[in-house]
Amino acid sequence: MEKIMETEVQKFYRNKNVLLTGCTGFIGKVVLEKLLRVTEVNCVYLIVRPKLYDKLHETKKDFMQKLKLIKGDCIQPQLGVNKEDRKFLIENVNIILHCAATTHMNNPLKSALPINFGATVSLLKMAKEMLMLQSFVHVSSAFANCLTQHIEERFYTEDLGINTSQISEDDIFNEQFVNNLDKDFCKKYPNSYTFTKAMAEDAVLKCENLPVCICRPAIVSSTCKDPIIGWTDNHQGPFGILFSVATGLLRIMYINHDVNAVLVPVDYCANHILVCAWRTSNLNTNLTPLIYNFATDEHNPISWKNASNLVALHGSKIPISKTIWYPFLILCKSKIYYKVARPIVNILPYLLVKLFLAITRNKTRIINISVVEKPVKKVEYFVTHNWIFTMHNTKRLWNSLSTEDQELFNFDMLSLDWSEYIRTNLWGMRRIVAKEEPDTIPKSIERVKRYS
Repeated sequence: MEKIMETEVQKFYRNKNVLLTGCTGFIGKVVLEKLLRVTEVNCVYLIVRPKLYDKLHETKKDFMQKLKLIKGDCIQPQLGVNKEDRKFLIENVNIILHCAATTHMNNPLKSALPINFGATVSLLKMAKEMLMLQSFVHVSSAFANCLTQHIEERFYTEDLGINTSQISEDDIFNEQFVNNLDKDFCKKYPNSYTFTKAMAEDAVLKCENLPVCICRPAIVSSTCKDPIIGWTDNHQGPFGILFSVATGLLRIMYINHDVNAVLVPVDYCANHILVCAWRTSNLNTNLTPLIYNFATDEHNPISWKNASNLVALHGSKIPISKTIWYPFLILCKSKIYYKVARPIVNILPYLLVKLFLAITRNKTRIINISVVEKPVKKVEYFVTHNWIFTMHNTKRLWNSLSTEDQELFNFDMLSLDWSEYIRTNLWGMRRIVAKEEPDTIPKSIERVKRYS
């Protein structure tokens, strides 16, 4: 166990009761791990579905001293929390870290609205009754306001076009209302995710006199350092694409290679959230909630082209043994060219491999091409458009930290070494996704050479 130092941020969390939503999600897991490892919180309350509650209670008994599981479901009215547990939370919670969300970009609005917007509204209402509440962090998205090219750390109610305070809980679960909302407002957004995240931000703005702030992380990728170098559990985002390229299944993407790759390590994101909670506790609740954009630093950017070159550079030294074709990736800036080239570059080789395996009666199973291309379609909008993110609040927050807190809760995107970060991403992919140890590298290199 790491030695607990008494930094300013650690003092803030000492003996506090924290309500964490989204604890089973990608960001939530890292936030929870960091809280338990480097702070002396009194207790962390986790809202989890009943089935998950039973499994965790059986398998994680050693963590229960500082954890209390609350049966609930963020897609249900009032978070699915019963009256007794709600009363308990109201009387005991000091800090709320709201990480729960669905990140499935193409979910129908009726699926995205209850958790991304409804859960936020329910949590804000509960927070209003919490007399001991010191800080509330709402985790949004850097792309919640993607209709604007230059995204500042402010609210964009003019883009949303609706007043969310007029939406009732019944409306959220009313099919006719949701259909009208989809038709009249959601359609101008690229997907239901960005629209419902924008709605949730408006709900935060409308909720007055709360110690609340908004964190807006960009595309969250694997860890840089904590708790494990290159760790991820998210195979649907950038990591899933990286794995598909490494295996030779994905060879072409519709992507503007000149656009900035706004990737942020998940451990940096978790640290940013935890520090935002500390800072928010010291602010005037009568002021407009502060927003903290969290994306790549303008003085340390990386384009998708440069990121791809680094993947090729490091990937050639640590390939995986599960390749079915020589790994390469064509970044296609033209949508027309992509549509013409995709059947030849992606589909045809896949079918040839499938035919070869069938003829040779090889029992090796390969992922369906539609599954491979699913995460590509999910991020297509975000890798073909360019945004400028203002991060004045985030930079001021970083500069306000002591040297000890900066080391313990690092989220400095200016000093991130992109080459090293991408190399550790590849190591994480080998170890976590492909489940391959370092001693398999020489054999993997020989295998890739046979394809070249």
